[in-house]
Amino acid sequence: MKYKKPRLLTLGIIFSMICLANPVNLSAQSKSDSKPIEIDITKALKTKKSFKMSQLVKDVEFVFMESTPECYMITMSEFSFGKNYIMAAFSGLQSNTTHGVHIFDRKGKYLRTLGKEGRGPGEYIPPFKAVMDPSEEFVLIVDANQKKLLTYSIDGEFIQEQKFSKNNSGGLPHPAIDYQGQVYLYFERPHRPIDHFPSIVKYDQALQPVQDILVREKNQDQTLALIRNKFSATPDHMVFWESYWDTVYYINSAGQAQAKYHFNITKNQWPKKYLADYSITRLHFEEFTTVTGIHDLPDHLLIVVRDNGFNYLVHDKTNGETYTMTNPNKCFSSDEIKPGGSIEDDLLGFERLGPGTYIPDQKLFVVKANPSFMLGGSDPECLKKKKVLFPEKRDFLIDYAQKATGEEGPLLIIMHAK
Repeated sequence: MKYKKPRLLTLGIIFSMICLANPVNLSAQSKSDSKPIEIDITKALKTKKSFKMSQLVKDVEFVFMESTPECYMITMSEFSFGKNYIMAAFSGLQSNTTHGVHIFDRKGKYLRTLGKEGRGPGEYIPPFKAVMDPSEEFVLIVDANQKKLLTYSIDGEFIQEQKFSKNNSGGLPHPAIDYQGQVYLYFERPHRPIDHFPSIVKYDQALQPVQDILVREKNQDQTLALIRNKFSATPDHMVFWESYWDTVYYINSAGQAQAKYHFNITKNQWPKKYLADYSITRLHFEEFTTVTGIHDLPDHLLIVVRDNGFNYLVHDKTNGETYTMTNPNKCFSSDEIKPGGSIEDDLLGFERLGPGTYIPDQKLFVVKANPSFMLGGSDPECLKKKKVLFPEKRDFLIDYAQKATGEEGPLLIIMHAK
């Protein structure tokens, strides 16, 4: 869907009013009754096998993001990686970092900044979220404080902005765009029960809400905002999962949500009531077995589980097997670091280098790295003795990390999938 500046917003608004005339029917149509695939987390934690990055990746490259006064960032709070452009943004609290949404070319050269900080038309203030659409034609920015959505062309032209009024009551809304150019906001669960609380809202090209997806009714057990949610696009569907919850949904372009995977935990499962009754600062997740992250790949579902430490689990979609990765890390120099099972990085040998963000249409894994923290407590000399597929690139990265001053710009590690 080619995104152009709307010439007649009235049509979009009229269409939105028609769609919203019966919002209950829309949300009722947005959920499929198909049974999800059951994944037994408790059982999988008892089965351990090695899983290597080379099972997923065939080559590695590095992109060093240019760091100028206009775009200086030590790290990125948001990024989108396209075939031609990289969108990178930062809206955190670091005083020496340039707030804004920046466009770079594929090699990391700074091109332009979209808009500027402020409260006027086309302006935004931190904290904000941003995402580039998969066709690399426009960027969507969510200004949480001013409750408005803004779009810019990739060339820097301000297209439009609209206020959003959904009572999310659960922190910062997050934007997403599917491969058809449709815009979504997904919301963290509220701290208190709310009637007809949509997890996701779909918007039309005039940035008007047209559909509520996965509506949560007023239920004390359905509360608590957590920030590690997953909402990512594939050419066929969107993948949605809420941190610490037990279901992964696939959502098609019509807004229908199918429960695709269900995590079954039969031992030390955290009670939802516990989460609702206690503040976040009083939660003791180490007492429970909890799912804290997922990576949905074509042939595997990688699952991060906290169970007396963090463990990576693998669900093989081809044969239905689920198991815990063994602990391949041998070079940690700190006794305080006790890693659990994780992917063995036989590409570069780094012991805290996961698969990062998967870009399905390009078949790429993109890892954003901070040079100052890449070694992550590992002994560099021990890392250099490891047998890896790309020893020269490994040695270069170790040297780069050891010389890092903390002033370097972000580094993207691009891994080409098999």
